[in-house]
Amino acid sequence: MLSWVFLIGPYVRLPDLSVLERLVSIAYPLGDVLLLAVAVRLWRTGGNGAIASRLLAFGLLALLAVDTVYGLSVLNGAWQIGGPIDAVWMLYYVALGLAALHPSMVSLSEPTPPSTRLTRTRLALLAGASLMAPAMLVIQAVREEPIDVGVIAGGSVVLFLLTLARMGGLASEVAMQTERKRAMQTVLRATEQERVRLAADLHDGPVQELTALRYGLTRARNRIQRGQPEQAEGMLAELEDELAACITGLRRLMAELRPAVLDEQGLEVALHNQVRAFEATSGVACAISTGLQGRLASDLETVLYRVTQETLNNVGKHAGASRVTVSLAAENGSVRLRINDDGVGFDPITASRLLGEGHFGLAGMRERVEMVGGHLSIDSAPGHGTTVDVEMANRPVEQVGG
Repeated sequence: MLSWVFLIGPYVRLPDLSVLERLVSIAYPLGDVLLLAVAVRLWRTGGNGAIASRLLAFGLLALLAVDTVYGLSVLNGAWQIGGPIDAVWMLYYVALGLAALHPSMVSLSEPTPPSTRLTRTRLALLAGASLMAPAMLVIQAVREEPIDVGVIAGGSVVLFLLTLARMGGLASEVAMQTERKRAMQTVLRATEQERVRLAADLHDGPVQELTALRYGLTRARNRIQRGQPEQAEGMLAELEDELAACITGLRRLMAELRPAVLDEQGLEVALHNQVRAFEATSGVACAISTGLQGRLASDLETVLYRVTQETLNNVGKHAGASRVTVSLAAENGSVRLRINDDGVGFDPITASRLLGEGHFGLAGMRERVEMVGGHLSIDSAPGHGTTVDVEMANRPVEQVGG
């Protein structure tokens, strides 16, 4: 808009220019506008390519400034060969040469994460873009110059829409960051609740059992000191069985924390083991089918395993189901996990109320899935069982070359 009002428009209105000269007069300022866009894009902060990018941007901005001054000088009849304008043009070439020779030039093609902070500078630039059109009207009216109504009106519409789109994008990013923060808080609360449960399991299980073993060993030693080896041997045999049970309990807790089979043999084997163990302990008939083409990325396998674990725990505690079906399949670039039971079901509204009261099981599952870019849906109704569906992009495990 500025180029048209102050440079292109006056040239177009000159009566002694040919059509070709008018086209050239329009092309040069428009080319400078494109150079300005390139300069702004290159003017990034941080990164290995900061010096080269700033040299390029400085040179392009110098070219834009000197071309503008040159155009105004020609319009006003003040152009002189060998003046300071030529020196600035030389500065443009020097800046481009220095940028090309600098070692950081090779890293300019590396992607740079965009900043989404709504700073005062950004607000000022957005406000300036919005107010540019009315400012042009005021300036042209004060100067008593012709007003290009179509250009200014069209530019005003474009600037307003671009500003609105940018503000909408920044507002969406702020909302997403707020949602991520809420998700992280939910996951942290769920993690803390899991730690409390684990501490209770350790206290009620292995800690109590090891304490009882200590007392038993003390009693066996007393029997030996009293010359009763037969009784001590019987007590030691009982303690041996109790120690084996304690080791089994610790292994179960370790498997809940991070099952070794998940890392060693993959998600499919881990899910089969998990489902069979649930079937053996709960008495609920289980059917499982898996159809992956290979290993998934570690974070995806962990999330799918944890969702299955939490869902089966809920089935065992609350569903009253007689049958559970687990299916895992990869198709059309996605991985889908579905867990269905024929239990009593529940009202989703009630589940939302439980979340507000501090029960984060379902919310924790949802946040785990969404943090890896997936989607979780739960379909349930009282008396009609529950179906948990998880879908996420198929991201294979990264292969390490030998």
